[in-house]
Amino acid sequence: LNYSYRIDKSRDSSDCAYSRNIEKCYEVVDSLDSTDIQFGRYVKNSYKGSFLHDVSNSNECFGCVNRRSAKHQIFNQQYTPERYTKELVQYDLGSYKNFKKISIKFEEFKKTHPRKYAILERAINVTGDNLQDVRNSKFCFESYNLENSKFIMVGIDGVKDSYDLSYCGLGCELGYDGTS
Repeated sequence: LNYSYRIDKSRDSSDCAYSRNIEKCYEVVDSLDSTDIQFGRYVKNSYKGSFLHDVSNSNECFGCVNRRSAKHQIFNQQYTPERYTKELVQYDLGSYKNFKKISIKFEEFKKTHPRKYAILERAINVTGDNLQDVRNSKFCFESYNLENSKFIMVGIDGVKDSYDLSYCGLGCELGYDGTS
């Protein structure tokens, strides 16, 4: 892992943040269980893609937004595997000029799609954003495996019955007003 921040159980990736179980990724944020992704945010269980936002269970997608179980799509348009490979060649990412054009096009494309107010998975009786496997917790952000807590920023793996913590985890219980 190179130049990455808050990466958990990952390898062979660079310039990533707040992600878990990623491999061969570049510039990926808030993502998990994905391989060979470049320039993605909120990508989950996906393989081989670039310029993705809120995509899950997808393979070989480029410039896609709000996709579920998609394959061979470019800017949310479906292609056959052969046609996808041919179309993808025109997006030469080896050129910085082309990269900037694609980045601008992708940002404009994202604006035309609705966005969720929060990313919550298996979250019961919670408020906050980017929460996974969280119960009975309020005002919590960027956390997973959290229970009966309040005001937590980046809580991982088993924080319970805690209040006002930042960057904590690994079985922390009854924590109060702290950071690590």
